[in-house]
Amino acid sequence: MKTEDLDRIYSLGFWVTIDWNLCFAVDYPSPSGDSINILVCSYELMSPGITFSDVMQQSIDIFYEWYNANRKKIDKMSKEDMEDASMGNITKRVRRNLSIDKLL
Repeated sequence: MKTEDLDRIYSLGFWVTIDWNLCFAVDYPSPSGDSINILVCSYELMSPGITFSDVMQQSIDIFYEWYNANRKKIDKMSKEDMEDASMGNITKRVRRNLSIDKLL
């Protein structure tokens, strides 16, 4: 994980929340003042040998995939559309990806 990634996500208009050794989240501030949760990943459920830094990097990679798939329409999305497009809790996906990486 690089701070450049976190700065880039912020410069794209998203908020990054890090609760060290607990969770990693990316939110989109809506014009109404609310924030829309794009993704969240809990660390406390991870298996031994997986660091919080691993979880953050995997979550950042998943965010970039989501962003690249939606970047042309993000500014045009309503709050409801953005909520529908969000990924929500990606903990299982991150755990699965990191477990596969450890096997390879």
